[in-house]
Amino acid sequence: MYPEWETGSSKDARPIWVALSKQYAGQVKGSATYVHPENTYGSIWLNVEKPMLDSNGIEYKEIFVCKIVKHT
Repeated sequence: MYPEWETGSSKDARPIWVALSKQYAGQVKGSATYVHPENTYGSIWLNVEKPMLDSNGIEYKEIFVCKIVKHT
């Protein structure tokens, strides 16, 4: 999805996503929802958001998308 991901270059998008995810996960109140393709987990979710939500006692649900259909 992002051609510059974990490359360490100045165009690497991962540090921005990590920073945004930490801000989100650190401030969420109530509950959260993670939507993703079935059997696929993003590294930001697994390594940043989910651990922060768990440590803050935030309940979350996961929604699995089985198939994405593009309508033209």
